[in-house]
Amino acid sequence: MHATRTTPLLFLITLGALLVASAARAQTSQTVTVSSTVPQVLSLAIDANTLSIPFLSSDYSSSTGAATKTVTSGNTLSITSNKSWTVSVKANAAAFSFTPSAGDADPSKTAGAFSYRLNGGTTFTAITTTNASLKTGSKGGTSTTGNSFAVDYQLTSNLSQDPPGTYSLGVVYTLTAP
Repeated sequence: MHATRTTPLLFLITLGALLVASAARAQTSQTVTVSSTVPQVLSLAIDANTLSIPFLSSDYSSSTGAATKTVTSGNTLSITSNKSWTVSVKANAAAFSFTPSAGDADPSKTAGAFSYRLNGGTTFTAITTTNASLKTGSKGGTSTTGNSFAVDYQLTSNLSQDPPGTYSLGVVYTLTAP
């Protein structure tokens, strides 16, 4: 009889263990959806917003009266973008503004007397008032190859055309992401 009583007891112990094991394996899950909006990043930085290209008396040819000054790495532009990009350049006016130092009339020195090129390039391009593509590049920060670059400048003068004074021209760089 003793054997009969242990069987129901053994059955109850086994059933209890199965219920506890079943409850331990039960689980529930929830899903969280994470979203984020990434804005278009398009940033152009330039190392200096003014540049002086002074002419000296000794820069002018005694026979022709012409002078040319070249500034290597006149500005460095740095781009940060999460899209491919293009930098364009143009003059903000068709002629230099002029402040005479000896009372002379404004000679209307054309913007085309100023030229630019990518640093190390072989040919200077005369600036106009129309945007001209200067450089294209890839998305990334300023340490991405090609996203920081220098621009060389060249300015011409002529004794027969340029009276003494200060000549100024705004050069506009525009960054776009086509």
